[in-house]
Amino acid sequence: MLGSQIREMRKSMRLTEVDLADELGVKKQTVCNWENENIAPSVEMLRRIALYFSCSVDHLLEMDTERIIVDAAGLTPVQRAHIQALIDDLRKSNGLQQHSAGKPKAAKTTAKTKKIVDKEE
Repeated sequence: MLGSQIREMRKSMRLTEVDLADELGVKKQTVCNWENENIAPSVEMLRRIALYFSCSVDHLLEMDTERIIVDAAGLTPVQRAHIQALIDDLRKSNGLQQHSAGKPKAAKTTAKTKKIVDKEE
């Protein structure tokens, strides 16, 4: 559920409810209510929470169970692009490719992919 996702992500970043509330411009009680499923954040706040935690709204809503969180806070856009390129290369070496909806699908084995795989073996 959304509340448990917010709690888990907050704790993974070693934040208190007060810390997260301050970052999002809400009261500690609001964060507590989200985490206890008493109230749900607005759509705009859900977007802000996702941006703060560098994840998708789908991840917060547990609609995207394939993704993991990578804390890229403090990295430049160029450094983030390098991380994404590394992830894309690893997907390709595992026989996956990125498609337009953002979910990996099976890729055709190419000579370049075969060379990468052969190097790992």
